[in-house]
Amino acid sequence: MMTLSTMKKIVDSLDENWKSPVADEIAARWKADKGSVDYIRSSANFVFTFQRGGKRFFLRFNSISERSKEEIAAEIEILNTLNEQSDVIARPVLSSNDQFVEELQTVNDSYLAVVFEGFGGKMYEIEELGPEKFFLWGKALGHLHKLFDEIPEHLLIKRKSRRDHVNFIEGHLPGTEKAAQKELETIEHLYEKIEEKKGLIHFDFELDNLIWDGERINIIDFDDAAVYGYGADLAFALRDLFEGSIDTHNPLFNQFIEGYATEFKYDDNLFDNLPLYLRFHNLLTFTKLVRSLDYTVEASTPNWLKGLHAKLTRVVDQYRESFGSYQ
Repeated sequence: MMTLSTMKKIVDSLDENWKSPVADEIAARWKADKGSVDYIRSSANFVFTFQRGGKRFFLRFNSISERSKEEIAAEIEILNTLNEQSDVIARPVLSSNDQFVEELQTVNDSYLAVVFEGFGGKMYEIEELGPEKFFLWGKALGHLHKLFDEIPEHLLIKRKSRRDHVNFIEGHLPGTEKAAQKELETIEHLYEKIEEKKGLIHFDFELDNLIWDGERINIIDFDDAAVYGYGADLAFALRDLFEGSIDTHNPLFNQFIEGYATEFKYDDNLFDNLPLYLRFHNLLTFTKLVRSLDYTVEASTPNWLKGLHAKLTRVVDQYRESFGSYQ
């Protein structure tokens, strides 16, 4: 999640038709058709869609203060490697300058931008999935882990690891958050005792990053891909199913794993650390949200920002309360 002050710079630039002159300027590096650049969402990145020659593309950009050019370039290198082996992976697009990553100084900030080809298909909510789709969802993750397992080692060292995320938490978690600080200590103590097969994981294999075209599942948003135990990808992907409590006897979970096993041979201890992964993900998310709340709401604050600030504050409070229940 980006800081709210960063988000405001772009959202404030949107007109009543969800157009932004800043996004237009950035998309021009990919020769977007005039007037075709439309806002989609803001979260970790700004996402817009545009047309070029009748084809749909997705523009993703972020403030240079949120993510480094080297980090994005490493993501693109991984995607290009995966695309040599599979056609369901997000495909980066070269700009008119023959660059995958463009850096631009605009009127309100410096941004790093990338563009991806659009996929045909639809997205699902978890309530819409029956056993067959859970099987396909797991199969898609197994396919991705199979590809990740063959990624050259020199690409892995360019991605963040759990240790980098621990450093992030330690650097951004306020000292006043005593329950969260205690939770980090507990998690780190538990991690010392576990064994896990590590590799590159997607990190956010939830349904909003999957585009379904029949039984084919196209995979997008690899910007958080990191080196973890493989089981972390299962815990993170299925956290809406688990709702905070891991149940490996859930029939839908078992369908997911059956699909996963058709593509990727996993170790017997794959499920051992799912609760710990979920606890760590909650703590990391909490820290990111605390960092994002850098904007002081005033009477003149736009209504959309007041609402978002209130919503994120409620989520932060819920996480904060949950940490005490683990102790």
